[in-house]
Amino acid sequence: MSPAAAACAIGTLQTLPWRRRGALALLVLAVAALHAWALLGWPNGRVDGAVRGGVRALQVRQIAPQPAAGAVGLAAAGAPAAPGAAPPARRAPAPPASAAAVVPPVPAPPAPPQEPSALAPPAGGVAPPRYATALPPAAALGYELRRGAGVGDGELEWRLEGDRYELALRGGRGSAEALGWTSRGRVDADGVAPERFVVRRRGRDALAVNFERDDAGGGRIRFSGPTLQLPLLPGAQDRVSWMLQLAAIVQADPTLGTEGARVSMWVVGPRGEADVWTFTVQGRGGVDLPERRVEDALHWVREPERPYDTRVQVWLDPSRHYLPVRLLLQAPPGRESTEFLLRTLRLE
Repeated sequence: MSPAAAACAIGTLQTLPWRRRGALALLVLAVAALHAWALLGWPNGRVDGAVRGGVRALQVRQIAPQPAAGAVGLAAAGAPAAPGAAPPARRAPAPPASAAAVVPPVPAPPAPPQEPSALAPPAGGVAPPRYATALPPAAALGYELRRGAGVGDGELEWRLEGDRYELALRGGRGSAEALGWTSRGRVDADGVAPERFVVRRRGRDALAVNFERDDAGGGRIRFSGPTLQLPLLPGAQDRVSWMLQLAAIVQADPTLGTEGARVSMWVVGPRGEADVWTFTVQGRGGVDLPERRVEDALHWVREPERPYDTRVQVWLDPSRHYLPVRLLLQAPPGRESTEFLLRTLRLE
């Protein structure tokens, strides 16, 4: 107890009655003893470690008013720390979610457009030979169409206007068209030069092939479905124009009509198929048709190059500008073959 406190206590005792003076004196002595006990330690000068560790010195700190939220970051970044300043006892609470700055999401950049694959070389890496051609005149051919056990009607229309052509092969039963193949383009030094080929089948989406030619005689072939690009070679044909191209080649060079003779051309399909089709002469002979019999027809065969490919047989009539009088597309096992047998022919 400090001297001032003791003097105050003595003065207080002198003003009290004697009975109360004794009780108050005992209380003052007890408080003084407790202070001495705490200052001098436990008996024998030993203090238990757990008790000593639990006693903390009382610290008095001055709590400054908290700055505004916007000034906290500036003060922390620009003002140096005060020397000897004690670190804060705890981290300041985070601002409520409603006060946090709302950053709008950054939209992802749009995906780049899919680039078509590089130009693929022709099958085998060797371009087929180029031939002289003599195109047949415009004509309309009517066929009996056989597919599996069904019988229908087929039609091949070949039109020429200047250096432009249009070729269409259609088939179906009655007014229902089951298939439609259309080839459009122009005629150049190599014969039939397709620019667009479209395949339509009942119940399916149309497929297209675009032959994009440049001024240098080349170009590229693109498809409506696959992103594959193919180089456009001279004399390249689609899946219907090859018939007129073959007729034009043989009409320009009748020596190719001998047995064993071969004609090769690059033929492109609507799903990106591209192969060199090689036709071989099997001989000459008669062909029985629904309306008549044709003698001395030239029989050509294209053998498939891979499994599930189509075997093609075609009979060309030399007396009718080598136009096809019979066409047989033999499908792979498990699929129906398609046959066209000539009924009528009208030259225009």
